[in-house]
Amino acid sequence: MSPLALMMRRVRLQLVQFNAQDVFTLCGTISSGGDTLGMLGDPEFMRGLSGSFDRCDQSVLSPFQAGVVAQTFIKAGIISQCKAV
Repeated sequence: MSPLALMMRRVRLQLVQFNAQDVFTLCGTISSGGDTLGMLGDPEFMRGLSGSFDRCDQSVLSPFQAGVVAQTFIKAGIISQCKAV
């Protein structure tokens, strides 16, 4: 298994703990058309990313950043509530 495939699998299984800034960076890349890996079309990956976001300290994000994350999850069919920002 390639390193990329292994990383994607670990995110799907929620074995990777991202911080809020990591999730924002990934969501910003995905939503700006830079999703060359097809992450948005991978529901298990997006659920894993959302789970990681739910567990992290979201207070470090600005309202704009939290909105980008929420909109990206909505595009993926995931309803995710941001904690107080």
